[in-house]
Amino acid sequence: MMHLNLLEMTIILEKKHNNLISHRLVVAFPLFSSYYLSSKMPI
Repeated sequence: MMHLNLLEMTIILEKKHNNLISHRLVVAFPLFSSYYLSSKMPI
């Protein structure tokens, strides 16, 4: 569910602000993914 919502938001935001939002998401997504995975799997 989380990933679907994020994907939908990405598509909507890309339609509004193409380059800027895309660049931010490319930077932010790996950080969000690593944070989400680390919260799910305690190290």
